[in-house]
Amino acid sequence: MRWALIAAFSMCLAISSAVRANGDACSHCDGIADWFERVYCVQQCLSEGREAPPSLPHDPSDDDAVATPQPAPMPDCTRFDTARLSPGARDLFDFACAHELTYQLDFNSRSWTYWELGWYLIDEDGTVPLIRSGYEVALYRRLKYRLMNREVMQRLRREEVFTEALHAMTEVLRGPNGTEQVSVSVPAALLTAHNVTRLVARPEHWLVDFPRTPAGQVRSADDLAFPILMDLTGTQSVDAYPTVYQYAGWRTDLPLARDLTEVFYGRPGVFQFFGEANRADDGSRPSHWNGGMHYYFWIGALGHWLSESVFTSLYGFYGVEAAKAYEYLQKGLAGETERASVQIGLGFDQGAALAYDLFNALLELRSAYPPMIR
Repeated sequence: MRWALIAAFSMCLAISSAVRANGDACSHCDGIADWFERVYCVQQCLSEGREAPPSLPHDPSDDDAVATPQPAPMPDCTRFDTARLSPGARDLFDFACAHELTYQLDFNSRSWTYWELGWYLIDEDGTVPLIRSGYEVALYRRLKYRLMNREVMQRLRREEVFTEALHAMTEVLRGPNGTEQVSVSVPAALLTAHNVTRLVARPEHWLVDFPRTPAGQVRSADDLAFPILMDLTGTQSVDAYPTVYQYAGWRTDLPLARDLTEVFYGRPGVFQFFGEANRADDGSRPSHWNGGMHYYFWIGALGHWLSESVFTSLYGFYGVEAAKAYEYLQKGLAGETERASVQIGLGFDQGAALAYDLFNALLELRSAYPPMIR
């Protein structure tokens, strides 16, 4: 039945891709060279009702990796009047100006297809190709620092994890002297947040038969997030602190010994705790439900980003809805309908809303201050 659901989901994605059909509607957008500008033109065309549903611009080729750009010097952003910007665009502008960086609307490089990314989001712990951004360890170090100093640190809200991912990426890209101008890929930041929050949401998977996953896939140093798994299993620390596995063994306030999920997502954890997690009724602890609400948030964010940037919101909507239906049916068949409704409603849907706001804020910023968007 599981594979039937996966096949159904794949069919929905295929249909949503095929709907990018022929026709001359919104044809005035075809001459725009920049792909994201064409997407924006199509969306404006639809919203203004000038023409019928359009033929969409082609998405970036899945056959060619996107080359890492060489950012040009950015003008003095401190002189720009941000009063004209919406709050979301202003926050992005202020962060970029303060850290002397620019944003990219696509992945800076990739050797995988968007189709493979969709499969990966469905079944990250299965036997699918691993998709990493390369910044996972840097973000994990930042989260681990907060864990080791939790007495003086605030819990992280989910949108703050995105900011932490931007910080981590900037540190890596900046270079050892910390002076190089950098261009940060926004979808790569979303992917980084997803990968790390998902790994630490279910660390018991890695403790059973490390380095083999429950699905039988063996993780190795080829996995760019492998140092995180080494830290979670107590094999080797990613930094000067003890491993999280060792740290959990010293804690006396955990429901179970070495309860790593509780360490990150429980009441004394690193991440925001949602009261709805106390509705856990399937044998899992509230911390597990809470972790699900966090990493489902990033599944929703990435899914919606793909719907905006690859299919455009009109047609990608079907792929996103198919993903939600798949997750709900999968958990429903396992008797976890309550968990599904909580994780989708408070996780997936809210992550999609974040990505929607983020995408539009970046397009606004690109129009108002082009040098900040690459």
